[in-house]
This record gives sequence, structure tokens and C-alpha cells, in this order.
Amino acid sequence: MKKRIIVLALVMMFGFFLVSCTPDEEPIVPTLTSIVISGADDVTLAFEANFNILDGVTALGNDSVDYTADITYVTTSAVLDGDVLNTSVTGNHAIRYEVSVDGIVAQHWRYITVTPPQAVEGEMLVNPDFANGTAGWDSSDVVYNADGSSMTLSTEDGALKAEVVAGTNVYTPRFGQMNVPFEQGKAYKVSFDAKASVEKIINLQVGELLSGAPYFTDFKPGQTEHRTITTEWANYEYSFMMTLDNPRGGVLFELGAIGGVAVDGTLWFDNILIEETTITGDSVLPAISGVKATTNILIDSTFDPLTGVTASDNIDGDITASIEVAIYSVVGEVETLVTTIDTSAEAVYRIVYTVSDAAGNETVAETVATIVLQLNWVGYGMTVVESDTDVTITYTATPESWWNNNAQLEVSDFDGTKDAVLFTFTGVADQEYLFKIEGGGAAKELAVIADGTEQELLLDLASMTEAQRDGLNLIIVFVKTLDAAGTLVVNNWEYGPSWIGYGLTVVETATDVSITYTATPASWWNNNAQLKVVNFDGTQNQVQFTFTGVLGTEYLFKIEGGGQAAELGMVADGTEQVLLLPLTTMTEVQRNGLNLIIVFVKTEGAAGTVVVNDWTYGPVVETVAPVWTDFGIAVVETETEVTLTYTSTPTEWWNNNARLAVVGFDGTKNQVVFTFTGVAGEEYVFKIEGGGQALELTVAATGASQQAVLDLSAMTQVQREGLNLLVVFSKTIGASGTLVITDVEYTVATT
Repeated sequence: MKKRIIVLALVMMFGFFLVSCTPDEEPIVPTLTSIVISGADDVTLAFEANFNILDGVTALGNDSVDYTADITYVTTSAVLDGDVLNTSVTGNHAIRYEVSVDGIVAQHWRYITVTPPQAVEGEMLVNPDFANGTAGWDSSDVVYNADGSSMTLSTEDGALKAEVVAGTNVYTPRFGQMNVPFEQGKAYKVSFDAKASVEKIINLQVGELLSGAPYFTDFKPGQTEHRTITTEWANYEYSFMMTLDNPRGGVLFELGAIGGVAVDGTLWFDNILIEETTITGDSVLPAISGVKATTNILIDSTFDPLTGVTASDNIDGDITASIEVAIYSVVGEVETLVTTIDTSAEAVYRIVYTVSDAAGNETVAETVATIVLQLNWVGYGMTVVESDTDVTITYTATPESWWNNNAQLEVSDFDGTKDAVLFTFTGVADQEYLFKIEGGGAAKELAVIADGTEQELLLDLASMTEAQRDGLNLIIVFVKTLDAAGTLVVNNWEYGPSWIGYGLTVVETATDVSITYTATPASWWNNNAQLKVVNFDGTQNQVQFTFTGVLGTEYLFKIEGGGQAAELGMVADGTEQVLLLPLTTMTEVQRNGLNLIIVFVKTEGAAGTVVVNDWTYGPVVETVAPVWTDFGIAVVETETEVTLTYTSTPTEWWNNNARLAVVGFDGTKNQVVFTFTGVAGEEYVFKIEGGGQALELTVAATGASQQAVLDLSAMTQVQREGLNLLVVFSKTIGASGTLVITDVEYTVATT
């Protein structure tokens, strides 16, 4: 009897095997829902290394089909010869790979950095004769375009060729080279060959470019070196004494406007050489900067005659501390030496500044200071009418030398702690105006085309030091459109931009803003700090905030304007954090309309201080949102949930699962919370893994919505940042049913 049963069972099994392997049945082919591009990691290459951008790059679908042959790409750098990168062009190059199959699109950005060649032993510059093309001279950290400027660098007949459209500032555009090993206490001569398509004056500078204020360390302060480049090849040179211990700086060639005159053209440079020299027979007078011929001082204001005044010497460097000041009270033709200036009443003073260098060379400068009741606009070739609320500037037939016609306002006690000036104005549509502020040897200007409505123009002074901004003392407004006639109304000008607190206390410094709050109300949105944004760069699709808040307190960062808004909250961990606010859902035109940043405290009852250290525009790397992938479990995904359907869970239940790739796991978060609804009584396993770490949790479903919480607190932040895959299993053997996941959230566990 037993033998018969065994034989019958074997027959049944064999029959089942035959049925299950019937050749008429089609094998189950997974549906293509995602494609992964691999082998395209960021890379740093040596100068002139061989590199094919497609080598090692593959594309594989979740249907196990190889789509590598379908890969296409675009690049932000026109440096390709076929698929080969031209690595004689240094700097950063971005490649976007793309695969599109039956409506399924995968994209991947890759960033390739080509390092410049090294300087030849015994030489201070890299590629001084341009034998290696533009290498060493085309770094994006040095090359700069703004204020309407443009510059294209290439090589021609063994020389550097710069095709230039000059901006309104002397340094727009510029090129040069940093990390030149200058040594303190040595004198250097910089020489070069040059010619131009049209005679052009350029500025020659030596110093270190900085990423933040004051943005530049001058190695020859007070020493201005202009050279007029002619249409024939000639050699040019200048010398300076290195008075600082700083090997990070270098040489700059600044090709923008000089003296308000912008000249476009093509220039060629060759044989740039730096060599040690000796400066003998010092007969060069030291320079005093920041002293005007006349100065108006507002009555009852505070006035320091040394504010904004500096002195420098070509050998001794900064000798501001050696300036001596003599003040004379002037009454009619009688002058009396006094010790201070009395601003309590209208009066006239003559202020004399004297400074000497170590060689005994002496320079004297003076100004006539007048104590006045009111500072007024003055028109030159323009008619100016002032009211309590604005100034109206009327002009007719603007001449070709437009800079000779302007309206000026003296500034008393410019607040050097502010790094911008905000003008509010209404001009004639399609006419161009130029707003400028100057003083103390420093100046900044910016042109704008009016649209006929009230507009704002932000004049950024961040490239100046606080001392230089303190020396600013004159606002000038020009009309640049030739033959133009009309009226420009300047409604307001103010130092800024500044944060404003509503229910919060705001304290602003040159480096950050501190926002202090007490007892945050339930209607937390009524308490906030705001910063007006002018001329948002709509080409950027992300705002990055760097801040330090109170541990456990939630903050909301928002940007809005033009009917658009984006916001994102973050719980502070008590250390400096970075919040990335993506703007990718907006068009560039919509982003251009953004004009207000707002910071809220969301935690009810909270008190403390959040310090916003910085906010910047930036690009978001385009990625394809990861999707769930099925392995023995069917996956259906919508905008709000993912449904996992399983049948006859096998004994090796771990082979059947659904997976979701994790992109950029935030290691500051220490738990993952799954919200799900499963079949009552059945068990599910929720797992996260990556970077050699893994954590899983088995949960029995109740049949109602519930949560599975993966506690990651035993891992370090670095380990959590390596996590990159979520996996969900049905664990009950033989089970069939549906598991619906409505949310997966990375959070910080509350204690």
C-alpha cells in the first residue's frame, strides 16, 4: 500500500512537471519600468590624459536587457572629438548621459575635472608661452564675466587670443593664474608681450582671489598699473614688492572698462614671465586714497577724517597707520589749527593729510570740508527737482559722451557694514540708466534698462572691504541711451539688502544673520524673518541655505515671488546644516520672478536663535526619480502609494521582494518610517542596506494602516549616508495578498 502511494505521488509530480514545462506557455518577461546607467562616476583627469566618455558606461533595464547601445549624451563643454574628451582644456566638464526606450527615460550627470599642467621647474607660471593651449589660464575660478562682458579664450599662432566684450567694471572680464609662489620680502617684475585689434587700456593686478568678502587680497595696494596695448606686438612690464606671506595669489589681466570707457576688441598675449628683481633708488611717492577735493558733512553727524582714507607705498606696502592729519578751521581768509571738527553748526574746515615712506618720500593731500544742513542732488547737463519722497531727473538729447551728463548726491557716513545699495526708480521704457557709487578710491556701477514701471536695482558691494565701503561718498546716475529725452524718478536708495523681522528679532552682520524668537505661537506663520531678493538668477534651479539652529526645533525656509513659491522644512541638530530648496518645478522665467526669502520657526512654544550663515543660488543635478522594482512580487506605483502583490510566498521568502533605490540618504536622519496596510496576521520584513550596513524589521500586519520603524541610531552618520536600498519582503510562507505602502519617510527619532 505504501509503495503504491509513493508511486502515485511520483506520477503526479512528474505530471505536474510536464504541465509546468509545456512549451506552449510563454515565459513571464518583466515589464520595463526603469533603466540604470552605470560606470559614469565623477572623475579627475590629468592634463592631456586619454579619455573616452563612453568607455565603461553601461545601461541595464529592470527587464535584464542591455540598453548600452541606446546611450546618448549632451555636454556643457564643447571639448569633444567624437567621443573623446579634449583634456587639454582644464577645469570642470559636465556630461549628461541619457537612455530613452519606449517612453522610459534614464539620465545621469557626470562631472569630469581636468587638472592644469604643473609649472616647469625654475618657472613661476604654468604654461607661460601657451605651448599647451590655454591650460593654466582658463580656470573657472579665475576667469570672470559679468556686467554685460564676455570673453573667449583660445590660442592662435602660439599666443593666447582673448576676444573681449568689455563690461562696466575694470575686472569684467578677466583672466589670469593663481597659486604663484611669491615670497614675502622679494621684489618681482612681471613682463609680457601683447597686441590688440584696437588700441585698448588694460589693468594689471597681483593678488589672491577670495571666495568671500572682501573677495580679493591686493599684493600691491595703492599701486595702479594700466598699460595701453597697441595694434603692434610690444613688451610690457611692471614691478612690485611682495610685502605679504601669501603663496596663494597670482597675476590678473583685467580687460573691462577703465575710467568709465569700455573698449571691445581682440587681444593677444605671449611670453608672460615673472622673475625676481631689485627695486633701487626709491623715488616713488606713496599714494593716499579716499581724499576728495571737497567734502560735505551733514550737520550733527559723526565725522572721522580718516574713515575711508588709506595710504600705500610700492616698497613699504600699506602705510595707512603713518598718515598724519591736520585740521584748520576756515573763517573768511583766516585759518586756525584745531584738533577736531565740530559738526553742531555750519562751518568750513581744511583737512590736510601727510604720509611718508621709509625712504622719506612724502605725499600731501587735502580736502575742504563743509558742514551743511542738507545734502542735495546736483545736476550736470540734467535738471534735478527734489521732494520729500523722491528726486526727478529730467534730460534731453543725451550726448555720445553720456558720462558727462549726470546727477550726483554726496553721501555722508556710508554704512560700511552693508554690502549693497538698493535703488528704487521709475524710468522711460527701453532706455538704459547707469547707477554708480564711488569714494575712497573705490567704485561700483551697474546698468539697467527701464521697463516704464517702478523697478529695483541692487548694486552689490561685496567685493569691497568694510573700510572701502566706509569711504564711499558719492552716488551718480547717468542716462546711457544716446539722444534720449525723458524723466527718471529715483524714489529711494538705501543700504541693503537687510533682513526684517516680524515677531522675531533680527541682528545682521557682514557674515550672517541671527534670528531670535520666543514662545513661537500656534499660528507660527505670522512670525518670520524676511529678506528681499533683487534680480534672482533664474538660470539656477536651487537655493542652498547654511544655518545653525536649536537642536530639535523645526525651521521652514521659503522663497516666493511672481505668483510662485517653494518651501522646505528641516529639524535642526544643533550644528551647522545645509538645506537644499529645489526650484526645478518652476521655469526659468518663473524663477526670475522670485523676490522674497522667508524663514519661519515651526515648533510651537520654541525659543532660541537660528543663525543663517549663507544662502546661495545653485544648480540641481537632474536625476530620474527612483522607482520600485519587483523580484517575484508585482509592483504597481502611483503618485500616492505603491501596491505590492504576492502569491504563494515560497519557503525561500527572501528571494521574492520589492526594492527601491535610495538616492542621497540624509545621514543626519536616524530612522525610516514605513506607513503600510497589509493582510491581517501575515508577516512582512522591512529592510534598508548599503555601504556594508543593513537593518531589517519583521512586522505582523493588523489589516489596518500601521507603521514599521527602522531605528538607525546604532549607526554613525557616515554609515547612514552610505545606505542606498530599501527592500520589502512577504515572510509568511504560502501567503497571497496585497501590501500597500502609503509613505516612506526619513526622520529624526524624538526622545
